[in-house]
Amino acid sequence: KIEAGLKTPLGSTSPAASSLLTMSKTVLLATEKAFAAEAVTKIEAVTKAAGYKLQKLENYKSKDDLLKAVASADAMIIRSDIVDAAVVEKASKLKIVVRAGAGFDNIELPACTAKRIVAQNTPGQNANAVAELVFGMMLTSARNNYDGTSGFELVNREIAFYGFGAVARAVHKIAVGMGMKSFAYDPYVPAEKIAEAGATPVKSIPELFDHQYVSLHVPLTDETKESINKALLSRLPKGGALINTARHEVVHEGDILQMFKDRPDFAYLSDVAPKNAAEIKKVIGDKYMKRAIFTQKKMGAQTLEANNNAGVAAANQIVAFFEQGVTRFQLNPFPADGEPPAKKARTGRTFLFSSESVNEGHPDKICDQVSDAVLDSCLKVDPKSKVACETATKDNMVMVAGEITTQAKLDYDKVVRGVVAQIGFDSFVDDLSSVDSKGLSDKTCEVLVRINKQSPDIAGGVHVGKDEMDVGAGDQGIMFGYASDETSDCMPLTHSMATRLGKVLTEVRKSGECWWLRPDGKTQVTIEYLQHDDGSVEPKKIHTVVISTQHAEPLKAKRSKECAGYKGAEMTAPSMEEMNKQIEEKVIKRTLQSIKLKNGQ
Repeated sequence: KIEAGLKTPLGSTSPAASSLLTMSKTVLLATEKAFAAEAVTKIEAVTKAAGYKLQKLENYKSKDDLLKAVASADAMIIRSDIVDAAVVEKASKLKIVVRAGAGFDNIELPACTAKRIVAQNTPGQNANAVAELVFGMMLTSARNNYDGTSGFELVNREIAFYGFGAVARAVHKIAVGMGMKSFAYDPYVPAEKIAEAGATPVKSIPELFDHQYVSLHVPLTDETKESINKALLSRLPKGGALINTARHEVVHEGDILQMFKDRPDFAYLSDVAPKNAAEIKKVIGDKYMKRAIFTQKKMGAQTLEANNNAGVAAANQIVAFFEQGVTRFQLNPFPADGEPPAKKARTGRTFLFSSESVNEGHPDKICDQVSDAVLDSCLKVDPKSKVACETATKDNMVMVAGEITTQAKLDYDKVVRGVVAQIGFDSFVDDLSSVDSKGLSDKTCEVLVRINKQSPDIAGGVHVGKDEMDVGAGDQGIMFGYASDETSDCMPLTHSMATRLGKVLTEVRKSGECWWLRPDGKTQVTIEYLQHDDGSVEPKKIHTVVISTQHAEPLKAKRSKECAGYKGAEMTAPSMEEMNKQIEEKVIKRTLQSIKLKNGQ
């Protein structure tokens, strides 16, 4: 059997889905300092797969450009770009902003919260890049910027971390590999968790400065701004160094200058130069870029991998937010709104719903069609026929059984063979490895008939001696179903797609367009739905379409042999790869284009 699959979002630009649902989400990529081209390509792939439009505002020069672009955005990805009250005010549609990176002091959280805009970051995505920069600066300083003079080794040295998040843990991992000893303080990470990671917890910030290296990994807040001052720095042992890959504002730059004046052994390694870098250079002279090492611009996340990781993570978080309601990295939890618990519990969710359908050549449908043909033959002659007919089929055998009372004289063998031929089964070889056998032949199949007249007891209870308005039922069954407002024919969307796929699969076989197909086939459609807080559901995207079907032997089967009565030019069945392509184009996409939602799309 061949299985052809297609995964596509509703509303994507692909022909298979464009007529189903048009998505209106616009994601603004606003980067004053643009991502690498490869990262942008990957971000665009994520948004496109979700059916969203990516609007790019890269290397912009004016805040007015950002204010104009954000007006139409449902979501926004930024780097170090400023999202303040002015930006939020213009963002009339904005629901989420994601900072591609760990720091988030460039987002005015109260302004976002006031408009219920979710603010997120992507912690850990650039951890390796920053950690390697830390050690690059440490090694450069320890070896005097490779000027030919003697330096020192990092083995057995001590490093202390102020903040023990993803970046600090990545630095710690390298430090362990370098044979260093690690210490850490983080008010939000329990001491036992720090110890479990292999670092020694300390009880206060000042204790960190009792070790040679102190690495800063804290956000910029009112509490941390200029908190690293001379009082702390003076505790550093001889040869002590401060490493700053967080924000330059957390360090008191005037005190840094004074430390260079007071202590010729002090070193400051920073990702982004302080504002008074020229004064520092004047004080330390030729020790500049040895004791004081500053990057020309923010370099912590400037690797291809970090660019890709942070940008793609931001795009994925936006999709997860809209499609699944995920707010894992939300930085501004919204205050409780006083709703009753029952209403709060009724939150939206996403789920998958599948329907399947079988073709006329599937054993289930063969049996249905044979039983229907028997009934039709009876009613054609005797409208008052009483027919209870069941059919079974297996290994070139068809059996009809049941209870039938009718004035019609039926040739059951002819009825059965006629149905089998109409479906298209015309060959059987008693060999499971045969590529010629279709599994059933109208000419050679065994037809078994086990038909009796209707039971007198049933006849008496149903129709004998009763008038037309008092007839009963000879059989009972419980069925359920529902009408749906998804499609114009009020059928559930998955069911409508599955059945129409099967119909088209049969049509392209019988028309000769895909002559190499055989009768047996099965279709399955899975759609991802969003359930809203009020209980209503909305189809978001086609998750999976699967078609499993019989087919002739690829690259060998001949049309004259495969299709009884064919007299045209000889053809050979295509390759398996080509079969898959034709099914996707001629069956899947063609079917999906024909389906209309109730809203007309």
